[in-house]
Amino acid sequence: MRRAAWVVIMALVFALEYKAIRIYFPGPLTGISTGGLLLSSEIFTGAGLLSLTSLATLPLAALFPLVYLCLRIPGRENAAFDKFFLLNCLAFPFWLIFYRMFSGNITEFRMLWPVLLPLVYGMAMVTKPPKKPDNIKV
Repeated sequence: MRRAAWVVIMALVFALEYKAIRIYFPGPLTGISTGGLLLSSEIFTGAGLLSLTSLATLPLAALFPLVYLCLRIPGRENAAFDKFFLLNCLAFPFWLIFYRMFSGNITEFRMLWPVLLPLVYGMAMVTKPPKKPDNIKV
């Protein structure tokens, strides 16, 4: 229960911070010009999502969670980290919806980097370097 409360608190603080940045430091928006929330079907069908750039960027970004899910080995020694990275994989679609609701420009890969960076670390932790054969001396 306590962990769930922290997740809710952090989500609310992040949403407030994001909204404050949009109000006090407005930048160009891809969707609506007022800086309000997108709460219609435009989240999935708007011009900002159906561009060629989005159709190239989103599948590339979706590869990160898919690769981590393919590389992970359940029951490994880093179980606490595995849960963290698995939650990041599961949260990825919700991050996309969140960015679209706030009219974020998800066609730029750098906008998706905060949610993808933990998965890069996860992939690095899951993979092991190849072992050197005994008959080769370095």
